[in-house]
Amino acid sequence: MERRRLQYHVQRLKASKETVFDELPEVTRLRINQSVQDSIHGYEIGTPLLKAELEDTTQELAAENQTLKESLEIKEALNARLADLAKAVEKGTTVFQLKTILEDIMNLSVSSPGDPYLVLERGSYYPPHIEQLINAGIAVRHPRDAQRLRLVDFYS
Repeated sequence: MERRRLQYHVQRLKASKETVFDELPEVTRLRINQSVQDSIHGYEIGTPLLKAELEDTTQELAAENQTLKESLEIKEALNARLADLAKAVEKGTTVFQLKTILEDIMNLSVSSPGDPYLVLERGSYYPPHIEQLINAGIAVRHPRDAQRLRLVDFYS
């Protein structure tokens, strides 16, 4: 009985399989064709967007590479300056103090008011200290010699 039931079920499946397969090739071909057309349409829309994104990314990459190049150059310059300072410290270079420069230009303004300019010898001062004094309006450079500095006249 079980065997007959299974044979009947198998025959039914075979019969339905034939009719389904008779209709399926045309339906399948149409579905595949529609799927391909949808994919092509999607690619046509997406391609210009992807090209624009690629161009933007390429420009960003070029800018980042330029920034990296500049950063590496700055790093090399700073490392060279650090090495120079390390060599100078090994040789016994004195510590640069803003206080010393201020004392010198104040003493010169009192002791020699006719020529109150301090001669700035390279390596005997820290250049940012000089710029800080000038920017703060405490000192000025000589009009013709940038290596000379004097205290600003406060009483005029």
